[in-house]
Formats: sequence, structure tokens, C-alpha cells
Amino acid sequence: MEEGLKKYIECMEYIQSHPEYKDEYEAYFKNVTDEANRLNEARLEGYLEGMRETRDKDRKNVISVILERGYSPEYIERKLGFDPTPYINSLYNIALNRKKK
Repeated sequence: MEEGLKKYIECMEYIQSHPEYKDEYEAYFKNVTDEANRLNEARLEGYLEGMRETRDKDRKNVISVILERGYSPEYIERKLGFDPTPYINSLYNIALNRKKK
């Protein structure tokens, strides 16, 4: 067995045999675990937000091309399975902002 693992087992046995240390260790371990979970959830939320942004950009690009080819929003909704209205509004707002400049 590795020396570090032996030392860890020895420390854990000592903590388990002393109730005053056991309670303190369990509280410490819970805090460390909770913090790790919070960080993991934040990382995951950031990843999901990035995925949503990418999805929205891709949808906007596809809808733009389909509209340029003359298809209606109803056709887009039927074929793609989601309401294109927010993306069309976004495209329209982008076009208006470009014209103002």
C-alpha cells in the first residue's frame, strides 16, 4: 500500500475513535462537499448557458436562411418544431439597428 494511503487510513481511524474530532471532521467534510457541489453546479450552469447561446445563434442563422428563401414562419415552425417568432424578431431588431448607424 502507498505510504500516503496508509497515513490517511491511520488518520481516519484516529478521527473515528475520538467523537470530538469525528463531529468536527464531519462538519468540515460536509462544508467541503457542499462547496464542491456549488462549484460544480455553477460550472454546469455556465456550460448550459453557453449551449443555449450557441443553440440560439444557430437557430437564428438557419431561420435567416430559410426566410431569405421565401418560406413562411408557419412553415419553419412546422418543419423545425419550435416557434421562430423570437428569432425573427431578433433578426428584425438587428436589421433596424444596422440601418440606424
